[in-house]
Amino acid sequence: YWLSTLHHVQAMVALAEFLRDYCALKALLDHLNVPETETKELALHIIWVICVLWEGLCMCVYVCVFVHMALDACQHQRPYACSLSECFTFSVLVKRQSISSIKCVFLSFLRCSIFFCGVNFCLFVAACSTWTFSSGYRTHTGSVRLIAFPQCEERYSFSVLKILFKDVKWTTLQFRFVEYQNESRTFCRRFTVSSHNSIPELFYDCRWTDSSDYDKTFIFQYEAQIESYREAGKYWFKLPSYSELDVTNEKDLTHWTPFLYVDVSESPALTVRWLQAPQSFGISKYELKVYDRDELKETKVFSSTNEEELSYTYSEYLPKYGEYRFEVRLRNDSCKNCTYLASESPVINVGDSAKWALAVGVIGGLVVTCLLGAIWYSWKSMLKRPETVKPPKLLIIYTQSSETHIKVVEELAQYLRKFCHVDALLDKLDISKTKTQDPYEWYNDAFDHLDFVMVVSSPPLQKCCGQVGLYRDVENIALQFLKNKFSGHDFRCQVFSVLLPYCTEQDIPNEAKHFLKFRLIKDWDKMLWFIHFGSKLPAFLDSTCALLGPKLPGGESDFSVNGVNLLKCMQQAQCDSLKVCGHKNLKDEGVSKSKITRLQNFIQPVQDMTDSHPERVDCSKDVSEVSPDVQVCEDLSGISLNDLDLTGAGTSGIELVDKQRNVIKTVYDLDVMAL
Repeated sequence: YWLSTLHHVQAMVALAEFLRDYCALKALLDHLNVPETETKELALHIIWVICVLWEGLCMCVYVCVFVHMALDACQHQRPYACSLSECFTFSVLVKRQSISSIKCVFLSFLRCSIFFCGVNFCLFVAACSTWTFSSGYRTHTGSVRLIAFPQCEERYSFSVLKILFKDVKWTTLQFRFVEYQNESRTFCRRFTVSSHNSIPELFYDCRWTDSSDYDKTFIFQYEAQIESYREAGKYWFKLPSYSELDVTNEKDLTHWTPFLYVDVSESPALTVRWLQAPQSFGISKYELKVYDRDELKETKVFSSTNEEELSYTYSEYLPKYGEYRFEVRLRNDSCKNCTYLASESPVINVGDSAKWALAVGVIGGLVVTCLLGAIWYSWKSMLKRPETVKPPKLLIIYTQSSETHIKVVEELAQYLRKFCHVDALLDKLDISKTKTQDPYEWYNDAFDHLDFVMVVSSPPLQKCCGQVGLYRDVENIALQFLKNKFSGHDFRCQVFSVLLPYCTEQDIPNEAKHFLKFRLIKDWDKMLWFIHFGSKLPAFLDSTCALLGPKLPGGESDFSVNGVNLLKCMQQAQCDSLKVCGHKNLKDEGVSKSKITRLQNFIQPVQDMTDSHPERVDCSKDVSEVSPDVQVCEDLSGISLNDLDLTGAGTSGIELVDKQRNVIKTVYDLDVMAL
């Protein structure tokens, strides 16, 4: 400080003693027994340098040499001191003093202007980053507003924030400014007011910002206390530039924007506040826009009032969570073509706090636990199926392409009935038991009571042979019923297809290719689970339950005992599908060279009986005993000379096949075939 008057020196001594006794600061003052020789050494360890200004130096007062030594230490030793520890220098304007009193050596340092009137204040920097601000209660301790205004000091221009306290009823208040995503940049203060003082208005306009803070996001928090009650607040804002706050050019308002900040104290309700333009600007209206993730949610127009500040609380969709942003723009009815800048708020995230995440996690965990418990109870109840429960009714649709294939489907239906608790309906087994024995009436009645429809893949028909079996072409009737019933709104049964080991996906009828598909015998357990419980549990649990749950009666594990006949029939059908058709109508179809050439594609090298005897395999043996190595299936009919065209027309290049030769065909194990 500068020695101006005796009262001023006494005030500085009182200030230093107050900082020592009540603010936990080691205040160093020349009049408090600080030797002059230690001044430069102290400059190496200080954290704060406080410059208290004066109104004018009185020449009749003795000026201590210590003042010049202090200035020298601050000006020359400060860079070296800052290399050891953080050092902050600022100025304090006492009542009735102005910025012009600041010495040039302190112009680049932080300046504060505080109105001393029964108010005690404390200065903090590093410690305030750990301050906590409670949500508190709304006890009407007074209003707290932010005001931004331009300030020019010689060659420098800044945007300065002023905190305005009105209707002060609190006795203690602390506040903090912190830069968003840079918590090391903080500025905070704590005030104490005697309850005997009545203060209608109090302001604090310390400049802690500079020109590099333009468009940065800051968070302002405060906590006021009166007796045992507390009130807290939290504001978000972007610091505008000097030009956006400059009011000197009233004729050109295209650069000016109203200062805007958002009160998030009662989140998820958001209150946006902005300063009105001076009356000399002639602005009559303000346009407010609310965005959520860049999507325009609301637009409102406000008329100017006599108040300094306008506000709007966005809480129409409580509770609403998102990323909100506000824009305020000037509107002048007298100037339709005028374009004004918009004042933007930071993006406010609502509903992403740790407490909300924890609450959602706990509630979600309880819901999932209850859901899994209900599913587990239902699952166990369904597995304890009494014998009196009616088995699901299932219709089997297939093509009678060969005798062995018909036998496979018949054994499949018998196995489902006897061991799997499924009422399988099959034309060959059930049509003959009706009074009329009419396939059309039987299918019509069956579709009215079905729970499931199984469409079985069938090997392609040989054009030379046609269908076999008792009821030919009945699959066309069944598929027509399926299409008609499926298009109706009252059709509730489930439809799926089954791919047999000796068939391909092309062998599934087009009407059933887009339904759920099961491969036998690989998906046998999944198919049984679908038939019994597929429509009662969520789809994502079906595969898990079928894999981990208890085995159902008639499952794949029972095949070695109860499914021997079904496996043998499937093996015989596979062998039959690989044999060459030797029907006598082959030559009647006009098939000579081209047909034989296609047949030869199925025949592996023809072995002469005179050279070697091909190994024969009994196709009736169990499929589980079939070796994965290449095996030979027994040929039941060779190619007869009578089947070939021996007239000489178009037969060039055709080898005559001896009647005694056998046709060799490779067969693979069902479990290792690539289906």
